[in-house]
Amino acid sequence: MRRGVSTLLAAVLVSAVALAAFASLYTMSQRRVSTSIAGLDRLADYVHQHEVTRLVIVVAGGVARVRNLGNKPVELEYLVLLRSDRSLRAVKLTEGDPCWRLDVDGSCEVDLEDGVPVVAVTRSGIIVYPERVELLIPPSEAALVIPVTFFFGNIVEFAEEFGVDPGLVAKPYPGRSDKRGINGTTVLLLPRGRESEYFNELVSTVCPGSKDGRTPFGVLVVGYDPSWVIESRDSPGRPPRFSILFAGPRMPGEKICTSREALPLTQQGFRVKILNFTGTVRIYDSGGRVLACSSSIRGECGSVRSALGVWYYGIGLGWTVYFHGIAGYFAYYQRAPSGRGQQASYEPYLFLGDIDGNGVVDLLLVTEDAYYGSYTKIDDSEGNEEDLVDYSTEPLRLKLLGVGRALGYPDGSIDGGRYAGIFLYINLLFHDNSHPDEDQLRDVDRTDWVLRVLLVDELGNEYVVREYRYQEICNYHKTLVRDVGRDNYFVKISQSIYLPIPSSGRYWIAIELADPYYYEKRGSYYVNDADLSVGIEIIGVLPLAR
Repeated sequence: MRRGVSTLLAAVLVSAVALAAFASLYTMSQRRVSTSIAGLDRLADYVHQHEVTRLVIVVAGGVARVRNLGNKPVELEYLVLLRSDRSLRAVKLTEGDPCWRLDVDGSCEVDLEDGVPVVAVTRSGIIVYPERVELLIPPSEAALVIPVTFFFGNIVEFAEEFGVDPGLVAKPYPGRSDKRGINGTTVLLLPRGRESEYFNELVSTVCPGSKDGRTPFGVLVVGYDPSWVIESRDSPGRPPRFSILFAGPRMPGEKICTSREALPLTQQGFRVKILNFTGTVRIYDSGGRVLACSSSIRGECGSVRSALGVWYYGIGLGWTVYFHGIAGYFAYYQRAPSGRGQQASYEPYLFLGDIDGNGVVDLLLVTEDAYYGSYTKIDDSEGNEEDLVDYSTEPLRLKLLGVGRALGYPDGSIDGGRYAGIFLYINLLFHDNSHPDEDQLRDVDRTDWVLRVLLVDELGNEYVVREYRYQEICNYHKTLVRDVGRDNYFVKISQSIYLPIPSSGRYWIAIELADPYYYEKRGSYYVNDADLSVGIEIIGVLPLAR
């Protein structure tokens, strides 16, 4: 009853403000009609701007969050707050205030002790009455934020937790018929007989006859291993362990060694995955100076910057990598022609690890191997004739089964009769190899999505809530980085996505990743063959009860 009275009072107050505002606008328009038709133009423009400016107020836990659900950024000059004594207070915003500028899907917070925002005025004079949403979550669930994490020791556990089709992450042995998901002229496969898979094995770039104990690389990913991230939370101070993804084109004379054999990097292209690695990783520039270093040995790296992250196109920049230590798991993939029914799974292309040291494990799909390209050359070729272009034949779907299970449903679904919606908080990671950056859309003109969020119902029907297309995110990063420390390779974009749940039935939240780009020849040029890195870091899920 008190809530109903409060809502009614707020509505009356908002209506009063609205009436005064539009009465003022009407009076101004009447004065101007006699002198100029421009007043009507301005009024029409006002109506249009008002229609496309959409704000929503989400009230929960002592905080009112102002979100911009419109299609362009909004700059606010005033917020009118409804205080607990039912009075109104206009707060003028200046540059630097959290609510001064809200990007698309951006938000800011207002403490409810200061009042609930009921009216906003933009810097262009548009008066907006935000839609107010209260999270009517039962007290027992009021603080229920469900973490969704990638803390898995292997791809099999990962697939089980996220309901991934087994064929999409099957070990890519030659002749295995159940693997699928990635294709191209050549595909990454493990040699027959598991000769190039090892457990608890020494792996090193220091091989017999090696000149300096280092090797060039095309793409290198270094992150804290998921198992260590978990352990370090419970037992801080443990020496770090790492996950490493190492890829490149044919590199004659280069090798990676184990305690038993030397693996030559002389095939049509290669990829190495090293998991649960205890040892040292160093990256050197073309002059032999250490660019970055990470190690399990305390003091080994000194004050050099961390090697965590994604390092692209070392072979073109003259950079090399050194690593030496014990791998819990080591796999060496070789490229083979994709004829005779050969197809790879996503397994060689997936990386799990904390690449920025923030304690949250990232999932990264990497189809880049060697170097950048443009519309005048095939991407990922780096001067060699072999084709390293990889593309998805079907997306990799991850069902967030842990959300439904946390809500009491063993099958991971969400009951639409009980829950009105879900707020999903994620970080999106992206990089591509189309260069130069200002000409990317000429090289890749197809508007395909690379990551999307959707609901799936009991009949398998899909309801796409948000798609991230190449054209939306390709310009947020720098493709070729020369100034290490100032320029960032990949972009990380924080996103909050609201998924409305229909009022009946069971639904699953899913995230899909894909690299849809395979080259098309236009005259003497090849276009639409960009390779990319796309991934997610999931912060958590907030369920909203009906």
